[in-house]
Amino acid sequence: MNNRYEVVNVALSELREHPANNTYKTPISEDSEEFKLMAASIASDGLRIPLLVQKNTNTILSGHTRFKIAKSLEWTEIPVMYQDVDDEQGEDILVQDNLERASKEQDLIKLARSVERLTRKYANRKEAYAQLSNIFNVQDRQLDRLRSLLRLIPELQRLVSEEHIGLKSGAALAGLDVDQQHEVITYIAATGMAESKDWKLTEKEAIHIAGKIRNKLIEPDQAPDELDDESENTLLDPSAGLQHDLEPLDKVEVPGFTYEPQTREEETSAKTEQTIFKALTLLKRDTRAIERIISQTAPLTQGALEMNSIEVKRELSLLKKSLREAINAL
Repeated sequence: MNNRYEVVNVALSELREHPANNTYKTPISEDSEEFKLMAASIASDGLRIPLLVQKNTNTILSGHTRFKIAKSLEWTEIPVMYQDVDDEQGEDILVQDNLERASKEQDLIKLARSVERLTRKYANRKEAYAQLSNIFNVQDRQLDRLRSLLRLIPELQRLVSEEHIGLKSGAALAGLDVDQQHEVITYIAATGMAESKDWKLTEKEAIHIAGKIRNKLIEPDQAPDELDDESENTLLDPSAGLQHDLEPLDKVEVPGFTYEPQTREEETSAKTEQTIFKALTLLKRDTRAIERIISQTAPLTQGALEMNSIEVKRELSLLKKSLREAINAL
C-alpha cells in the first residue's frame, strides 16, 4: 500500500532531524519571538500541517521547527505525511521547503548552498536562473555571486556567515585560488581589521586586496607595518572615496626596522640607526592606535561624509596635513 499522502501519528522518538538541515537553513532560535508565537499557536490549535518524513529512514524533510515545538510541549506523537523518496530526492524536498523562509535567511553561505543545489536540478544555467530568479526575487548576477561564495575556503565562508564579508566583497575574493585566499586570511589578521566586533570588508577593499595578492604586492607573512602606503591608506581610509595626496614613505624593512631612503648617498652611523629604530617603534605603536580609532569611527565618519558634513571634511583635511608633516619630518 502506497501511503505517500496518508497522514499518520508517529512517536517523536522514532523521528530524526535531517543531517543537512543546518547546511541550508539557520534554525529559528527557541528564544525568538517567532518560535514562541508558533509554539503558542500549536499548543492552542494543534498542528495543522503535518511533518514531511522520508519513509525508509524516518528522517524529517519538512517541519524541523514544528518537531522541536512538539518536543518542548512534551508531545509523544506527531502527525506525519510519509514521502517514499530516496536520499537525493529527500534532500531536494528539504531545500525546496526551506525556500519559504529564504527571504529571512541572513546566512549567505546557506542561501548559496540552496541556490547551487537547485541549479543542478535543471538542464542548463539559463533554465535554472529563469526559475530561481523568481524564487529568490534577485537578478542573474546576484545568483552568480551567491554561487561563487561556495568557492571560498572555509575560513572565508565563516566570515561571510558571520556577516563580516558581504555578497559583493565575497564574490571579489572568490576569484582567488586557495593559496591566495589563505593570504587574505593572513592579511586580515595582520592588519588588525578583525579587532573590531562589527568590522566588515567592503567591496572596494576586497577588490584592492585581491589585486595586491594577485600581483604579489602583499606577502603572506606581512604585518601591518610592512604594507606599502597605498595598501594601508585604501584599506583604512574612513572617507572611503576621498583621494589621498600623501607622499609615499621611504622603505622600511624588517626585522630591525632599518630605515633605507632610496636616495641614500652614504651609510648612516650607528647612532642614527638607533634613533630611527626608536622612532619607527613609536610610529608602529601609534599606527596601531590610529587603526583602532579608525575601525571604531569609520561608520560614523562615512555617514557624516555622505551627508556632506563640512566639519568632518575639514577635520579629515587637517589630519592628512598633520600626517604629511610628520612624514616629511622623518
